[in-house]
Amino acid sequence: MALPGGSLLLYARFVEPALFQVRRPRLTLPGAPPGFRSSLVHLTDLHLRRDDWWARRLLRSLERARVQDHPVGVITGDFAKHPYRIDQVLDLLRRMPRPRGGWYAVPGGWEYTCGFSGADFEPFCRDADLIPLVNRCVQVELDGQRVNLAGLDDPERGEPDLDAALAGADPALPTIALCHHPDMLDAVAEHPVDLLLTGHSHGGQVRLPGIGPLWLARGCRRYHDRIHVRGRTTMAISRGVGTTVAPLRLMTPPEFSLIRLRGGPVAPV
Repeated sequence: MALPGGSLLLYARFVEPALFQVRRPRLTLPGAPPGFRSSLVHLTDLHLRRDDWWARRLLRSLERARVQDHPVGVITGDFAKHPYRIDQVLDLLRRMPRPRGGWYAVPGGWEYTCGFSGADFEPFCRDADLIPLVNRCVQVELDGQRVNLAGLDDPERGEPDLDAALAGADPALPTIALCHHPDMLDAVAEHPVDLLLTGHSHGGQVRLPGIGPLWLARGCRRYHDRIHVRGRTTMAISRGVGTTVAPLRLMTPPEFSLIRLRGGPVAPV
């Protein structure tokens, strides 16, 4: 029994955490014309520490996926974890292939732990070649279609403000929101948001057959994987690419998403 158990542990420590998958969900974006077709890159929970073999493999996976061919990329928090080298983390973020419209970012809880949250999040993003979206909204273009892109502060350690985040939204345009915690869906769905992108759960990170996730953090105990719909709001949760608590993944390989969007009614397909 010790041999299979040891092999499983080695697999969860050294193999599955590097098996980066590219998820390609198809989602509708209400308000866009029926013929609208575009895409969005979603990356979350990097938990970078330094320039090591795992980080370099992640960069190669992003390059092979040609994220630079997509109009916009978003990152929904947790860029680093302790112990980390801030110079190497920033260098890795700058070296990531860049979508045509850049990377937009919101903070997660680890930004508060690592000391680049609140007023320090904007300079961190500037140094990392990211565009911060904390309780504010901008308009971006997705292959000819303008959309609102709104970002929220981390719900657990920050001060998320949905009203402030949507104050700059054009009501005539579709609205995409970014937040670290998926359990914010019910609150977000009370507002005119069409698509919500989240992370935080790691998909459970370690799952056992017939049992499911061994542990889920606060903020993802109601929703922790895949796609959910509440009212007009469709939420897509990414398992993310990094690990936390323990450097293990089992039955939850790391992923980033190339979301394919089309105009039409609210419904994942």
